Amino acid sequence: MSHIIELFTTIENALEKKEYEKQEGDIEEMTDKQCFDILELDVSITPTKNDLRKAFRKKSFMYHPDKQTEENKEEYGEMFKKVSVAYKLIKNRYNL
Repeated sequence: MSHIIELFTTIENALEKKEYEKQEGDIEEMTDKQCFDILELDVSITPTKNDLRKAFRKKSFMYHPDKQTEENKEEYGEMFKKVSVAYKLIKNRYNL
């Protein structure tokens, strides 16, 4: 009986991991324009390291789930993830 429970637990964990990877992959396929829009940066200008950091800090404070009410936490948590991913993508793509 314990083998069956272990098997179901293993399958459940694998499915959760696969779903998480799928969601992360969707987010990381954002274009530069989408990243700039999320961070409210000017698309026509390559951002400096300082500009990027300021925009990230402003948006991350705005959307941090711990600073929200219970009914907004999930929505703002998703936006917080997008802000974090946009920051990382721009930072890596522009070597900042």
